[in-house]
Amino acid sequence: MGMFSTAEERRIKRERKLTLKLSYEIQRGHKVKAASIVDKFEKPMRLLKDDPSARRVINLLFGGEHCWNGYASDRMDIFYKMLNAGLDVNTTLEGDRTLLGIASWCGTIDIVETLLEEGADKHIADEWNKTPVLRAIDRQHWDVVASLGREENIAIHENIPQIVGQLIEQAAPGYVLKLFDEYIKQKPEDYLIKAIISSNEGFVDHFFSIYPQNTADVFENKGLTALLSAIGYNRLNIFKKLIQAGFDYQVQREDGYDCFKHIAYTGDELFLDWMLAKCQDDGVKLPTEGVLEQAVKGASISIMKRLVEYGCNLNETVGDDNKPLLLYALEENKKEVAAKLISLGANVHLADANGMTPAKFIIDHTDGALLSAIKSAPSYAEAVTAAPAKSAQAGNYALLDKHAIELRQGALSTVFNFHTGQVITRDKESSGLHIQSFADVPRTQALLDAEKMLLQLGGELPEGYTTSSSSKKTPTIPSKTR
Repeated sequence: MGMFSTAEERRIKRERKLTLKLSYEIQRGHKVKAASIVDKFEKPMRLLKDDPSARRVINLLFGGEHCWNGYASDRMDIFYKMLNAGLDVNTTLEGDRTLLGIASWCGTIDIVETLLEEGADKHIADEWNKTPVLRAIDRQHWDVVASLGREENIAIHENIPQIVGQLIEQAAPGYVLKLFDEYIKQKPEDYLIKAIISSNEGFVDHFFSIYPQNTADVFENKGLTALLSAIGYNRLNIFKKLIQAGFDYQVQREDGYDCFKHIAYTGDELFLDWMLAKCQDDGVKLPTEGVLEQAVKGASISIMKRLVEYGCNLNETVGDDNKPLLLYALEENKKEVAAKLISLGANVHLADANGMTPAKFIIDHTDGALLSAIKSAPSYAEAVTAAPAKSAQAGNYALLDKHAIELRQGALSTVFNFHTGQVITRDKESSGLHIQSFADVPRTQALLDAEKMLLQLGGELPEGYTTSSSSKKTPTIPSKTR
């Protein structure tokens, strides 16, 4: 004997044939013939889970594949007849999808309401863990979502955060969101930030209808996270709504981070325009400490000039070693940022705690690419050739670094950098700048004199460099600079 009794096997075989005929008549829109086929089913009527024709019958009636070719009332008459024939309202078909789940996916509101009236369980999930309400949300069938939400407490079996999150992502209308107000209030900041990320201004408006007064007070850091999210995701309209609702654009985290710094980091000019105009209207002067630092870190070149004009310190230092912003930009290989800071007038001789200055760094580390990027800045030439205030000097020579010395002859300035193996020549009158490698120039008396004066003024020749006492005609450049 098999799994089923002989009678059961005969019934299943008969049901499959009838279901196939039923799908055919429904597709043709023959109400009377379809009804007569329903009458032939053994009571209670069954649709077999593994029967493709069963799924087709439901899709045809619910509008999932091909619409019922007759009137909507005729479609409902056929479905009522099936229910009266004993069809279980919680019947599941392939994929564990219930009749209510399929109707919700199709958006067939009359079928959905009929199933709910007949006692269908709206909390049964399919094999993808999707309940009917989630299926309706996926397809943005808001009338179906509202119908499901009006029933008894939807939170008994549903994953409310997932539902509300999907409603926000899908821009559900207010009348649907209202059904979930009590749950929104349980995690207000999470849902508000999700709406900001999704750019759902409608949800933000609905949110503030729930929290009309002192909204930010219930949030961590008084809503700063929401404000920063609006800036980071470029949601200016939502940012304005937050401010209008009482969020404070001046509030700071414990580490001092605030909206102004985040705008500086993102470099958003529209946000900066609005923020400065708002401050002017409110008579507020925002703190500027650390703001330009964020602009440098974010490479926000387009707004740096305005930040400096607002009062941000161009020569601000950062870190425990008091590193000037220009030096920080150079060390981080932010070429365009460094060029911008120099063009705005950053002090190229300001040293950090270790005695390193931007001028020294440029002399020791500048390669062709960086030179190309920043040499057009007005003060660049001075940055690579100007002597520090307390450099050792003798005659026309000045020590710039332990491996670099400058020779000044009227308007002509020549820097011999024995660390990088470069001769940098600048004509102050013509602003001309010429750079050569030691290997590309003959061993002149000028180079020999520069070696001598470097040592005389307290400098050092790099390890591996061949001095003038060698018989070689060309100095050996240290391997790391070749």
